[in-house]
Amino acid sequence: MQKAAIAKLESTLTQTALFDVVDISGQLRDAREHLARLERGFERKKSALGVGEQVNLCNLQRDAFLRLCMNALALKQRLRDCLRQRKFEIEKLERSY
Repeated sequence: MQKAAIAKLESTLTQTALFDVVDISGQLRDAREHLARLERGFERKKSALGVGEQVNLCNLQRDAFLRLCMNALALKQRLRDCLRQRKFEIEKLERSY
């Protein structure tokens, strides 16, 4: 998710006007720092696991059923968020009308 945000910022940086470059560059730097912190935290937690737990983690990462379930859960959460956001947009429109 963070990598996609960084790619989007990089593509926006190449397409924007000169006065927006500073703002987008700052956002890009912050996104890269956040990604680096996430990766360091993941590696630190992964290295804290024992040998058996690391094997279990590798097996879980390769499990197709678990991957499918997690992707379905992520899609469900995104749909709920979009519906919730749309609900608030409609409420604002109704109040202003």
